[in-house]
Order: sequence, then C-alpha cells, then structure tokens
Amino acid sequence: MKTSKLFILFYLVVNIGCITITEQMFLVPSKEINMNISISQSFISETLVFQSHDGLALNGLYLKAKSKPKAIIILLRGNFGNMFSDEWINIYNSFSDQNVDIFTFDYRGFGNSEGIPSVDGIIKDSESAVEYLFNNYTTEVPVFLFGLSLGSLPAIKLAQNENINGLILEGAFSSAKDVVNYYQHKHWYVKFRLDNNLEFDSVNEIRTYLKPMLVLVDINDKALPAGMSQRLYSNAGSVNKQMVFFKNSGHCEASIRELDLFQSTIDNFINNSSGVSQNAL
Repeated sequence: MKTSKLFILFYLVVNIGCITITEQMFLVPSKEINMNISISQSFISETLVFQSHDGLALNGLYLKAKSKPKAIIILLRGNFGNMFSDEWINIYNSFSDQNVDIFTFDYRGFGNSEGIPSVDGIIKDSESAVEYLFNNYTTEVPVFLFGLSLGSLPAIKLAQNENINGLILEGAFSSAKDVVNYYQHKHWYVKFRLDNNLEFDSVNEIRTYLKPMLVLVDINDKALPAGMSQRLYSNAGSVNKQMVFFKNSGHCEASIRELDLFQSTIDNFINNSSGVSQNAL
C-alpha cells in the first residue's frame, strides 16, 4: 500500500528543524482514473453519483453480490488515490467470495468527485454516503462500516448510527497527536507541531461505541504503528470486540498478503455480529 504524502514529507524535510503537520499532508488524492480496472466478475458493478450535504457531486461505486448478500459493507478508504486505484480494487476483490455487497465512494477532491479535499470534508462526505445508502438501497441485511487508515476517522464517528450493525478497522488512526508523538519519537532531532485544523481524537470518540467491533492490526505497518489500533481497541466501550494480528502484511494490506486469514476473520465477524440487536447492547 502506498505511503501517504504525510510520511513522505517527514523524510524529505527532517533537516529543517521544525515541521508543521498540516491537513494537506494527510491527503494524497488522484484525479487519474484507471480505465483498465479488473473488478471480480463475482460482483455486479454500478457506478453512481450522489450529493454531499453541502451540494457537491460525489462519485460512488456499488458492487453487488450475484446472490442475495448476507451483509453490506460500507468501505471508507484511506487518504490516497481514488476508488479505482489498483490498491483499492484489490481490496474490493478480496470480498468476492464473501457473498457481501460493497459500497464505496470518492471523497471530495478525489477522482471525479467535486470539491477541495479536507479531513472535515471526508467526514461530511461519509455522512452523506451513509445517508444515501439507506435512502436508496434495500438494507434488509446487516450493514457494517469498514474504515481503512484515514477512513477510520469517519467510520468511528458514524458507527453510532442506529442502522449500523458493526465496525471494522484496519491501519486505524488513534489521534492526530499520537501521529505527532510517533514521528517525534522516531525523529527525536526534529520538532513536530500540529496544525490547529488537525485535532481529531478517535480514542475519545470510540469510548461510547458499544456495538460489535473488529480491529485488524498489521504488525509490519510502517506508516502507522500497531499501537494506535491497539489503543482504539482498549478504549472502545464495546464488550463484543475482537482484535486480530496479521504478521506478514503492511499498512492496510491484510486482504492482499494474508487473504485466507482476512476472509475467515471477516466472515466470522459478520456471521457472529449480524444477529446482535440494538436492544441487546
């Protein structure tokens, strides 16, 4: 999985003496659309356009299982590329044998979606996408949020939605300050400071989350330390939570490098979580 501009810039400017981590360092959108995508034929693909709450046209992709799905997964991707980037296509295809529908979309400024990229925009667009799904698709089956990397921010925020059955995280951000502290420790000779626009704190958000949760931890993650995912797991209010470690994968690569374990883990989580009602929590 590609390393974000944030981490690349850390290595390029370590000699400056002081680095301000800005919002744009987190975001690496691409407007280049891959015309040779290879989505599994196990899915029926539908491209779509919907509006954000503030009137921007956002592009989405709905991958429908050919038989009746046992669940719908809203996939909130990370901070780079667009929904047709090869790395994300590989992740979609890892679900081809799972009998689930996948819904994903491009945040503002990514791919053909309108607007200027921002962390706040990613959260707002994710809210719009969840609302669009429930308004336009039959959701007689359980719906799960899957937040990858920066996509963990909106996933954790939106998981409280009463229509969401469970939360899956991989390569998750715990907080912006934890990112700063990680790189401060790694590059002790450079002073890092956080831009005022980056005060997100998923650890605090997840304390009140009570529904089923699965945290996938990539031991060899070079972008975000495994400790961030572990911190989220430890602070989650849910008693129905599971953390699974992948020893041979990097940042958000479990579905690519350890496919069998990834598929069995997701399958077990969906099967065990689908019958959990709000009243039982």
